[in-house]
Amino acid sequence: MRAFLKLIYFVMMFFAFFTSQAYAEKNFIDAVPVAIKALDYVRSLDRGNDFSIGIVYNSSDITASKNAKTLQATLKNNIKSFLVPVDALEGNTQFNVYFVVGDLETDYPEIKRISEKNHILSLGFNAACARAEACAICVESESGVKIYLNEDALEEMGHDIDSTFRYLAIRL
Repeated sequence: MRAFLKLIYFVMMFFAFFTSQAYAEKNFIDAVPVAIKALDYVRSLDRGNDFSIGIVYNSSDITASKNAKTLQATLKNNIKSFLVPVDALEGNTQFNVYFVVGDLETDYPEIKRISEKNHILSLGFNAACARAEACAICVESESGVKIYLNEDALEEMGHDIDSTFRYLAIRL
């Protein structure tokens, strides 16, 4: 009986884990079009031929790697984008925008420093990134779409945003 209960518990935990993974992945996919549209409101971005996005992620995190590749595939037809492992961030400063994917909390200070130094707009998918001032804009879609704006980070990165966007976003 005890072995049977352990088996039932294991099966329940297995399904709970994969269901939560699928739910988190769906939320990320729902947030991507909003994040792309948010770029239209950034007045200071040069959208010329050299416009490109660096997708910053932790290459050892399977979910983050998958989400980064999904994001790159979504951008493929419209915008030049490149995968940038967070440990190679220092040498990849030629981008106009960083899309920060996954939980990179320990790397937020470095993302912030490089973004500010090189005037790269950082946009994330986790409000913690905006709270840490590593991202100027964050888009979450866990229970409806929420857009976070950190105006101090935006200014430090050397960018300005349309006033309409300010009213749409939750300011931090």
